[in-house]
Amino acid sequence: VPAACGLPRGSAVLLRHYGDPARVELARTLRAVCRARGLELWIGGDPAFAQVLGADGIHFSERSLPACGRWNRPHPQLRITAAVHSWRSIVRAARAGADAVLLSPLFATRSHPGAPGLGRLRFAQLAHRSPIPVYALGGIDEHTAPALAGSGVAGIAAIGAFVDTR
Repeated sequence: VPAACGLPRGSAVLLRHYGDPARVELARTLRAVCRARGLELWIGGDPAFAQVLGADGIHFSERSLPACGRWNRPHPQLRITAAVHSWRSIVRAARAGADAVLLSPLFATRSHPGAPGLGRLRFAQLAHRSPIPVYALGGIDEHTAPALAGSGVAGIAAIGAFVDTR
């Protein structure tokens, strides 16, 4: 909630607290903060909950990408995003009807220690080829974000820059 209060208007907050008993109350609080501040609220992996909550979007994991076909969009205004880690997954997400993808990890990240980063060059290659907007995730902070200039990035997503993951 404090991180959401510091975001600029037009940003989105992604709630991925899968199975957390406090999720419902947290989601309601975030919904109120997002409405008051002009932010979007995206719910991770639960279209029914997103619709009941009046969220702006649904975010799917790479594992939930349909093998073929498209996701059922419960409401036409809901944005759909997906986590991806490769070109193949970007294509699958686009075919499934995603509006955008979060491609990760771009750089080394505290939230996934030891995961190899794509690096700026590989990220730029994938972002420029992508048929849908690509957001960068993984090791994004005030020091690494400037390196994305000219990479084809649609925006940035961050966890560790806002929340201590140690």
